Order: sequence, then structure tokens, then C-alpha cells
Amino acid sequence: MTDSFEQEPNADAPEQPASEQRGEGGRFLPGNTVSVKAGIYSAEARRKAAAAKRDAFERLGLREFIDAVVSDMGGEEHMTALQRSTVEHLRDTEICIRMLVAYLSEHGLFTAKGRVRSCYSKLLESFSMFDRLAARLGFERKTENVLTPEAYWEQRSGGDSQ
Repeated sequence: MTDSFEQEPNADAPEQPASEQRGEGGRFLPGNTVSVKAGIYSAEARRKAAAAKRDAFERLGLREFIDAVVSDMGGEEHMTALQRSTVEHLRDTEICIRMLVAYLSEHGLFTAKGRVRSCYSKLLESFSMFDRLAARLGFERKTENVLTPEAYWEQRSGGDSQ
């Protein structure tokens, strides 16, 4: 019997290879993400993963897409509150479509049993919603309000007399 409280290595246990998650003795290193399912470490890992996905979606050009839609509508100052809300819903639907496409690209259209994944029907529903929102906004470009020639000359002649 030893006087120290240190554990002696178990000779019968298989030796774990060292990796970036485990140290030389097979023990998990600080900051590992092996089998993290609950607790503060899992929440932090989920936040990091969500931030990485959010950054990836921002790089996909959603801001440019929305700016182009607003420009096609004649600019934000010429849009009603309902049109601006519809553009935001269009953006959200586009995000859903991109997420579903990314999931299907990663996991495939079919399950291991050969069935079509259920998210495919959600993708088709998202396409339908996108089309309805786009139709509500209209497919034609709207120009900014331009003065008629008469209004231009009236404005110009009014400015010269002062």
C-alpha cells in the first residue's frame, strides 16, 4: 500500500494514442470537444459553430441581394412599410432556402434507407413562399419619381425669378 493518493496506471487498459483531443496518457486535454453534449462547454461550442455558419451566410451575398431588391423597388425612400417588411421576409426565406440546400448538399437527398429526406419538402415549400413574396413585390423594376418636362420648367422658372 502506498502513502500517496496518486493512481497507478492500469496495465490492463489499452493505450490511447495521443491526438489533439487527448494527451499522452489518454486523458482529455483542456478545451476538447469530444462527446460534449451538455453544460457550459457545449453551449460555447454551439455558439462558435452558429457564429461560423452566420459568417458563412453573410459571405454568400445576402446583403447585396437585398440591396438589389430595394434598388429595383425604386429605393428605400419610395417603399411602403409593407414592402420593406415583405423584403425582410423574402430575405428570411432566402436564408432558409440556402440552409436547406446546404444541408441536402452535405447529407444527400436520400436517407440511408433510400427515402427522400423530409427537408426536401420544406425546400419546395420555401421556393413556393419565395415566389409568392416576389410576386407580391412585383417582378418589374420601378424607377424613382422623375419630374415631367412641364414640372421641370415650372420649377426652373420659379427658381430664376427669385
